[in-house]
Amino acid sequence: MWIKASKLHQVHWFRDVGFLIGSNYVLQMDKVQAYFFRKLKYSNVVEDIAALINKELEVQDIERTHNIINSIIADLTPFIETTYKPCKNFFIDENLYSGCLDAVYPRSVHVYLTNRCYHHCRHCFKSAGASGEDLDYNCLVNFLQYIKGNTPNLVLTGGEPLLFPQIEKLIADFGDAFSIGVITSGYRILNLTADSLQKIKTIQMSFYGVNEKEHNEFTGCSDSFEQVVNNLKRFLDIGINIIGVYQVKNTDIDALKKFAEFCIANNIKQIRFGEIVKSGRANNLGIWDDYDLKTIIKNIVAIKKEYHNDVEVIFDSHSLEIGKINSFFKCGAGKLTWNILETGKIIPCPFVEHEEFIMASMTDDSYKKLINEPAYYEEIENKWAYLARTNNAFSNQSRFCPNIG
Repeated sequence: MWIKASKLHQVHWFRDVGFLIGSNYVLQMDKVQAYFFRKLKYSNVVEDIAALINKELEVQDIERTHNIINSIIADLTPFIETTYKPCKNFFIDENLYSGCLDAVYPRSVHVYLTNRCYHHCRHCFKSAGASGEDLDYNCLVNFLQYIKGNTPNLVLTGGEPLLFPQIEKLIADFGDAFSIGVITSGYRILNLTADSLQKIKTIQMSFYGVNEKEHNEFTGCSDSFEQVVNNLKRFLDIGINIIGVYQVKNTDIDALKKFAEFCIANNIKQIRFGEIVKSGRANNLGIWDDYDLKTIIKNIVAIKKEYHNDVEVIFDSHSLEIGKINSFFKCGAGKLTWNILETGKIIPCPFVEHEEFIMASMTDDSYKKLINEPAYYEEIENKWAYLARTNNAFSNQSRFCPNIG
């Protein structure tokens, strides 16, 4: 009997366990499941794996081993399945794997290159502005050199990342080592060359309306919409995959429909809907106190169904179904994803503000301890769990996200 991959896109090793990752589903394997999965690199034949395990563990009961393997395969559905038809061993492909056994590397790093941005968006959780702080470039280069080969995804964000002084060199030097994504406003950005832009896999562009009036009022910039649309066309002409990002401001489903139709008309193949996070400016304004997330989710699901033949619809907080992830952040933040602020501080999630969430720093090499001493990360999560039980200021961070705790 053979084992084949079903809906598996990537395997990310993390300490002595691993994450199976699909298009919209993540599952954390336990130690036994991860041990079995590593054997798939040698053979995808159940009988061969059973024999290998019995020899390695010096056990004789082959039937019991078969039963355990069958149970593991059932638990790892929908990522793998069995077949009686001979099939190629998909699991020998090194490109399938990232991370490292006995170390703590994230799968994705979101780097906040700068806090500068010429927009004045009403919802900005970072309260970014025209003057701000840039990340230390030399420290960033050293950090990226250290994690490349184990962390496959690099997301550049801000503020406005395309205002970062060394953005072109950064993309040129690391475009082959990472799958680079950029989250941009598309407004008053640096005039990057086509060669640099072509090394970007995906650009997420933010829209706050489908016409000048709506978009410009929300961003506080009278010429924003025209510039953003022009840059959108430039990116598409180069051949970059564009995700149109729309911040859902209320329960008006017609606004979502208009944005879907706007994206289809402008050859955008993916839409990402995001909800307002009550932090930064959004928290101060108090205009989203009655923000009805349940109705918003219902509306987005309806849009997803209505336009599924024309555009892929993603929703930030609900695009990923989480299988059992043994983590303080149930979404995998801190394990699968790290966020690096423009100060160099490494945190699990940009929406949590308490200083105890700082895991390490990129500027003083403390990230090396975080990566190379797995027990250190476990100490950090244990501290978070303790503070969540005993510190009201800390536990209040959960108002931003249901995945905490």
